[in-house]
Amino acid sequence: MAESTTWWGKPLDPAKFWQGKVIWNDASAVAEANRRGRALPPIPTHRPELTPGFSGKTRDIVPGPFSGGLDGGRVTPFHYTELEYKYWTSYFWRTHPKPPATLEREQHEVAKTILQMRKPLLIRGEDIHGRMRPEERARSESTQKESAKAIGVPIEALTEDALFWAYVLKQRLEYANERAQADQWRPRNNQIAEDRLCRFLERVAVDPKFIIEPLTKEQIDATTRWKYEYLKRLRTEKTDESYINAYVETWKLDRAIVFGEKEKN
Repeated sequence: MAESTTWWGKPLDPAKFWQGKVIWNDASAVAEANRRGRALPPIPTHRPELTPGFSGKTRDIVPGPFSGGLDGGRVTPFHYTELEYKYWTSYFWRTHPKPPATLEREQHEVAKTILQMRKPLLIRGEDIHGRMRPEERARSESTQKESAKAIGVPIEALTEDALFWAYVLKQRLEYANERAQADQWRPRNNQIAEDRLCRFLERVAVDPKFIIEPLTKEQIDATTRWKYEYLKRLRTEKTDESYINAYVETWKLDRAIVFGEKEKN
């Protein structure tokens, strides 16, 4: 029904759309644009420092109902312009900080790939990963990190320490989910529950104690160290404060550490 209204797909006022929000092309911004019939959020032309060379308009594009092919089903006709697509997927993506969830997701993917590659992989009694020469392994790990940096993952998030703890935190969450699933099996078959947890721990690429034992204060501090270093660099580079504040709030960081002792009060 919304597609038949007079307002569906009409260009959105960037100043009104972005009021009170951090300018990121994240899931919440896209969802809000979708509710008004737009595929992408409006370009923030009210903030000229964020839109150099991107003023002006291009023709409105509306995908056909079955533009994805008959097998793909009907496509919602979200409107967009070539300029919006170019801005969000090329310029903005390359030049601005990424949403916290995006950074953490990409960081974990690198950590998972590298740490699993270091773990022995036995096939018919032979360690497949052990075949790699040290220079091949180093080159492969470097490629993973460079690919992440190319899409905006900061160097602070790609150190050995940062990758290790990113992997540990993710695996601890997944282990908690596995335990919840296992607990549902216990009344019926305790062995199945235990086997499920054992299989999970066998697959992790770090010492299982980091997954099942409580973390010490020093370890907890280590999990967030890269975030503080990243934000301090952003501030030194005079990055827009809205992004820095958004990181601080999302990650629940100590503002005094990020911004200096004088801002404690």
